[in-house]
Order: sequence, then C-alpha cells, then structure tokens
Amino acid sequence: MNVYLDKLDELAEQASEEEKLRMKELFMVSCQLEYMFFDMAYKVEDWPVQQVSAAVID
Repeated sequence: MNVYLDKLDELAEQASEEEKLRMKELFMVSCQLEYMFFDMAYKVEDWPVQQVSAAVID
C-alpha cells in the first residue's frame, strides 16, 4: 500500500495547479461514491444506475 501512496505523492508534487485541482475534485467524487455504496449496502438497496450488459460493451 505504501508503494501506491508514495507514487501518488510523487505525482502530486509534479502536478500543475490545474491538475491538483482536478485530483481534489476526483477524490471528492470517489468519497461520495464510496459513501453511497456502503450506505446502500447497509440499507440493502440497488445501485441507482442500470447495469450495462456485456453485449453492449463489446
């Protein structure tokens, strides 16, 4: 796990201010999605997005 954190720190140090802002935005979205996932699991709910079949992806 530390290898990934070290790499992320390295990338963040080299990132432009615009890239850092985008990283923060994506982190916040990932936190919201993770919260929704565990909240829905706790409430035994379905994910609000329809699943895409494998045939559509191919």
